[in-house]
Amino acid sequence: MKPSEIIKNDCMRKGVDPDKTLVALQKLIEKKHLILLHQNNSVLGLVPIGDNAYETHLFTEDTPLKLSHSMLKFFHLIKDMKGVNTIYGNADNASIINLLKTLAKKEKTTIESPDKAGYNWMVSL
Repeated sequence: MKPSEIIKNDCMRKGVDPDKTLVALQKLIEKKHLILLHQNNSVLGLVPIGDNAYETHLFTEDTPLKLSHSMLKFFHLIKDMKGVNTIYGNADNASIINLLKTLAKKEKTTIESPDKAGYNWMVSL
Protein backbone atom coordinates (compact mmCIF):
# COMPACT_ATOMS: atom_id res chain seq x y z
CA MET A 1 0.00 0.00 0.00
CA LYS A 2 1.04 3.59 -0.55
CA PRO A 3 1.73 5.65 2.58
CA SER A 4 -1.27 7.90 1.84
CA GLU A 5 -3.56 4.85 1.65
CA ILE A 6 -2.25 3.52 4.95
CA ILE A 7 -2.76 6.89 6.62
CA LYS A 8 -6.28 7.27 5.18
CA ASN A 9 -7.36 3.79 6.25
CA ASP A 10 -5.91 4.19 9.74
CA CYS A 11 -7.62 7.56 10.18
CA MET A 12 -10.99 6.19 9.04
CA ARG A 13 -10.68 3.26 11.45
CA LYS A 14 -9.98 5.71 14.29
CA GLY A 15 -12.78 8.10 13.28
CA VAL A 16 -10.40 10.90 12.26
CA ASP A 17 -10.83 12.92 9.06
CA PRO A 18 -8.24 11.44 6.68
CA ASP A 19 -8.19 14.42 4.32
CA LYS A 20 -7.46 16.90 7.11
CA THR A 21 -4.76 14.59 8.44
CA LEU A 22 -3.07 14.26 5.04
CA VAL A 23 -3.17 18.04 4.48
CA ALA A 24 -1.68 18.64 7.95
CA LEU A 25 1.05 16.06 7.34
CA GLN A 26 1.90 17.58 3.96
CA LYS A 27 2.28 21.03 5.54
CA LEU A 28 4.59 19.61 8.21
CA ILE A 29 6.69 17.88 5.56
CA GLU A 30 6.98 21.09 3.53
CA LYS A 31 8.18 22.96 6.65
CA LYS A 32 10.62 20.13 7.40
CA HIS A 33 8.82 19.44 10.69
CA LEU A 34 8.00 15.82 9.86
CA ILE A 35 9.93 12.77 8.79
CA LEU A 36 7.88 9.85 7.43
CA LEU A 37 9.18 6.30 7.46
CA HIS A 38 7.38 3.57 5.51
CA GLN A 39 7.72 -0.16 6.04
CA ASN A 40 5.31 -2.89 4.89
CA ASN A 41 1.82 -1.43 5.53
CA SER A 42 2.91 0.93 8.30
CA VAL A 43 3.97 4.57 8.31
CA LEU A 44 5.76 6.20 11.23
CA GLY A 45 5.88 9.96 11.52
CA LEU A 46 8.59 11.71 13.54
CA VAL A 47 7.96 15.30 14.64
CA PRO A 48 10.78 17.24 16.35
CA ILE A 49 9.82 18.41 19.84
CA GLY A 50 13.09 19.64 21.27
CA ASP A 51 16.76 18.85 21.70
CA ASN A 52 17.19 15.72 19.56
CA ALA A 53 13.78 14.49 20.74
CA TYR A 54 10.97 13.39 18.43
CA GLU A 55 7.31 12.59 18.87
CA THR A 56 6.10 9.49 17.01
CA HIS A 57 2.83 8.89 15.17
CA LEU A 58 2.03 5.41 13.87
CA PHE A 59 -0.39 4.68 11.04
CA THR A 60 -0.78 1.00 10.25
CA GLU A 61 -2.67 -1.57 8.26
CA ASP A 62 -0.24 -4.35 9.20
CA THR A 63 -1.25 -7.56 10.92
CA PRO A 64 0.24 -7.88 14.43
CA LEU A 65 3.10 -10.08 13.18
CA LYS A 66 3.87 -7.78 10.24
CA LEU A 67 3.67 -4.77 12.55
CA SER A 68 6.36 -6.26 14.78
CA HIS A 69 8.64 -6.55 11.73
CA SER A 70 7.79 -2.98 10.68
CA MET A 71 8.45 -1.62 14.17
CA LEU A 72 11.83 -3.38 14.34
CA LYS A 73 12.83 -1.83 11.00
CA PHE A 74 11.63 1.61 12.18
CA PHE A 75 13.65 1.22 15.37
CA HIS A 76 16.81 0.45 13.38
CA LEU A 77 16.21 3.34 10.99
CA ILE A 78 15.72 5.77 13.88
CA LYS A 79 18.81 4.51 15.72
CA ASP A 80 20.83 5.17 12.54
CA MET A 81 19.52 8.73 12.16
CA LYS A 82 21.86 11.46 13.30
CA GLY A 83 20.43 13.85 15.87
CA VAL A 84 17.75 11.56 17.29
CA ASN A 85 18.41 10.73 20.94
CA THR A 86 14.90 10.20 22.32
CA ILE A 87 11.53 9.27 20.88
CA TYR A 88 8.17 9.78 22.61
CA GLY A 89 4.70 8.53 21.93
CA ASN A 90 1.21 7.77 23.05
CA ALA A 91 -0.07 4.30 22.46
CA ASP A 92 -3.74 3.80 23.18
CA ASN A 93 -3.43 0.08 22.51
CA ALA A 94 -1.84 -2.13 25.18
CA SER A 95 -0.66 -4.52 22.45
CA ILE A 96 1.43 -1.74 20.90
CA ILE A 97 3.04 -0.93 24.27
CA ASN A 98 3.85 -4.63 24.80
CA LEU A 99 5.31 -4.84 21.29
CA LEU A 100 7.44 -1.76 21.95
CA LYS A 101 8.69 -3.23 25.23
CA THR A 102 9.62 -6.50 23.53
CA LEU A 103 11.43 -4.74 20.70
CA ALA A 104 13.23 -2.37 23.05
CA LYS A 105 14.41 -5.28 25.20
CA LYS A 106 15.65 -7.11 22.10
CA GLU A 107 17.57 -3.98 21.10
CA LYS A 108 19.06 -3.65 24.61
CA THR A 109 17.10 -0.55 25.56
CA THR A 110 13.88 -0.04 27.49
CA ILE A 111 10.56 1.72 27.25
CA GLU A 112 10.68 4.31 30.01
CA SER A 113 8.24 6.58 31.77
CA PRO A 114 8.37 9.85 29.84
CA ASP A 115 10.08 12.93 31.21
CA LYS A 116 7.74 15.15 29.18
CA ALA A 117 4.03 15.65 29.80
CA GLY A 118 1.54 14.42 27.24
CA TYR A 119 3.20 11.08 26.42
CA ASN A 120 2.87 7.61 27.90
CA TRP A 121 6.22 6.16 26.77
CA MET A 122 9.73 7.15 25.70
CA VAL A 123 12.86 5.42 24.46
CA SER A 124 16.36 6.85 24.84
CA LEU A 125 18.58 5.75 21.98
